Amino acid sequence: MAVHCRALLAFGVLKPVRPPDSDLLRWLAPAGSGPDEFAATRSLFEQWLSRSPGKAVYSVNTRSIYRIDDDTNGPIAIKELRFESAAGRLRATTIRRHRVLCEFRAQAAFHARGGNTPRLFGAALEFNRGLITRVFILMSWIDSARTMSIDVGDLGDDERDAAFKQYAQFFVRSAQLGLVHGRHSSENILVTDGKRDFCVIDFSHAQLYRAYHPLGFTRDVARIGARLVIEESCSAAAVRLLFSHVVRAAPRSTVTEAVLRKEFNHVLSASKRQQKILRQMRTLWRGWPFRLHQ
Repeated sequence: MAVHCRALLAFGVLKPVRPPDSDLLRWLAPAGSGPDEFAATRSLFEQWLSRSPGKAVYSVNTRSIYRIDDDTNGPIAIKELRFESAAGRLRATTIRRHRVLCEFRAQAAFHARGGNTPRLFGAALEFNRGLITRVFILMSWIDSARTMSIDVGDLGDDERDAAFKQYAQFFVRSAQLGLVHGRHSSENILVTDGKRDFCVIDFSHAQLYRAYHPLGFTRDVARIGARLVIEESCSAAAVRLLFSHVVRAAPRSTVTEAVLRKEFNHVLSASKRQQKILRQMRTLWRGWPFRLHQ
């Protein structure tokens, strides 16, 4: 994981994690991970738990991210998802179980297809009295990276056209692997300094289709554009330039600027509650295995 949110700048001010009991954990290996490789990941996680985990470098609501440094694998992020109420734990364990695991499975499937996202090492589910209380996801930490919001905000007028062309090509490549991010924004796209490599993070609302999904892609791109304006990274006119590059990069006749602008305006005008309801409707079944085509 990288410095992918402005809240990360508040390093060290958040409360430390409550270490779980390793006897209460059930482990998940990413697809394609061999027994020896995953045994090393499990050992690394247990070593982290055996010492003081330190403070979260990022925390929003029931999600936190911690960093550890490993001599073999380099910096590693541990993402913690908490279910703090009895009702939340019951839903996570029963009717929403697949949705709880979807973030891990979607990211693993996307990476296995060649998608650019932090490498997954594994995950651990913490149970207490038969209910899921927390999920821990281990992945690589990307140093020297920043969000698209910050990157675009720093671009000069003479740099924007070339940068937007690169972003558009990356969006299309990711979508052609079947990714519909579902809650895409300019905060979930990382760009590394220097090489300008791009990376997708946060698959909590993602779906993986067998092939390119034009409607899902249009909604993802429109939401990215809207977030750039909300974050005051650029103007609506600049977003239209981004949309024009996306239309040119996308498979022929699958995306139009008119539809992108319509969806963009809808995102900007809808309340957070309206967007949440619509997002939940669109992803009602996303956590079930048949919605992750691996």
